[in-house]
Amino acid sequence: MSAFSQASHNYTMNAANGGNTYTLQIGFVPGAPTTFSGLAALTGAETITISKNGAVVSTESVDNYFSASPYTPLGMVNLSNGQYSVVSNQVALPANATVGQSGQFITLTTYTSNSMATIYSTTTETWVLSSNTATTAWLCLNFITTPVGSSAYSGSGCYTIDTTGNVSALKMAITVSGTTLNFQ
Repeated sequence: MSAFSQASHNYTMNAANGGNTYTLQIGFVPGAPTTFSGLAALTGAETITISKNGAVVSTESVDNYFSASPYTPLGMVNLSNGQYSVVSNQVALPANATVGQSGQFITLTTYTSNSMATIYSTTTETWVLSSNTATTAWLCLNFITTPVGSSAYSGSGCYTIDTTGNVSALKMAITVSGTTLNFQ
């Protein structure tokens, strides 16, 4: 994940549900080293666009902050709505794992702004490694987000990785307007 988080990448994935076609586009461009919450950090600008039947229904621009060795998310700033998210309770992803292993990854507290005065939501994220091919596995980061005063929702981002940690594919399960969509 360390090399992946430091390289530009673009993914376009599709899903269908109830006669509707959805497209998810994710673009990531690494940025300059900086600090986040007082910690040295690498950065990456991420743009996420969801379309339904060809019409854009959601676009977000997010600046991600992380350490690279080992890959350690530190937080993010949502440039679309001003939300400020800080990672805590992190357990590093293992350098080596076998199919079937899983564990706790992070807790993410999202605030309505960088003043960190009002919590918007709390997210817990876990990881699991599952089989794919003889030379690759799916590393899935599964999350449950609980917005303050609202019902929790969940999803996942899964990365095809080889034995050296190179990422070659991505699939995601996310909720759009109350419907869980499986993008591939």
